[in-house]
Amino acid sequence: MVNFAVSHCLIVLDDARDLPNGNYAQQGTANTISCTAHISKGTSYGATCEMVRLKIWGICHQQRGTRNGTLQFKLFSCDFRGGPDSMSAPAVAGDHTLKFSPTQDICCIIL
Repeated sequence: MVNFAVSHCLIVLDDARDLPNGNYAQQGTANTISCTAHISKGTSYGATCEMVRLKIWGICHQQRGTRNGTLQFKLFSCDFRGGPDSMSAPAVAGDHTLKFSPTQDICCIIL
């Protein structure tokens, strides 16, 4: 059985002129694993989800530290309006649910 970390992500389509430093993701409500992704029109779901995955990774490391190895996340699915999104399709604005499969890299083994 696979355990999932579920994150809610609001995708906002911004005019490219409003993104002088490019697309970015910011943390949502404090102490939650959620974020808002600001992207330009035409950005793929694949690129958007990777940006969100990295932001969620950073949020989790801030909340739990790096004790007991390093927690990694692999994207399992990105759903919008109840169905999965194609990673090559352009992302659309709205609330999305991302499911991540967390794995842990063990930093050392004590014998």
